[in-house]
Amino acid sequence: MMFSFTDRNPDWVYVFIPEQVRLDAKEYATEHCDTKVSFAGRQRMFTDILLDCVCGWAFSKWCTQNKIWHECNYSDMNDADVIVDLVEENAGLGSMVISSRIASGGIDPAHEGIRISNWRLENDDVDFYLSAGFDSKTVTFHGIADKISIQNGQYVWDLRPMVYDFPADEMTGTMNLFIESCRKTEEKQEVFGGLFKEE
Repeated sequence: MMFSFTDRNPDWVYVFIPEQVRLDAKEYATEHCDTKVSFAGRQRMFTDILLDCVCGWAFSKWCTQNKIWHECNYSDMNDADVIVDLVEENAGLGSMVISSRIASGGIDPAHEGIRISNWRLENDDVDFYLSAGFDSKTVTFHGIADKISIQNGQYVWDLRPMVYDFPADEMTGTMNLFIESCRKTEEKQEVFGGLFKEE
């Protein structure tokens, strides 16, 4: 089972992805993938787009269930996947990227979490990165880390370009803390901008 038993991040969140959403995300990824591009920025291969879609949908679903006001920007080609309104005084809007990966066999919390290139950390105009794993039916959210925490950590892969692999258990931004930090709304929200339907 995929649980974290440390005192840093014991409250991972699990979101089941309905079959129709999985099918629609697969179709969307097939239509929009680009097999010729490979660089240190946001990848456009089939698997990358599929992960972006299912994890973005799952996060939007979770935000909607928790009445967290949010805007999904993935389809707008914005650096940020999601925008939220932070309740801390003068904090304003918070932007984040969902760092997702395939979790076949589960996530090892001591070694896997947010995997992101230094190029993206330097160039993405976002505040936070959210760790997510997809195991073909369920998305697991491990927590949130800010850009500086990732860059100041000692979790650098020996790859070129430089890649950070920030462990899930090192993230102090838990999902419960995220709920407390974001403005709520009673207004009806569309999950993932209405791009995929559950049925």
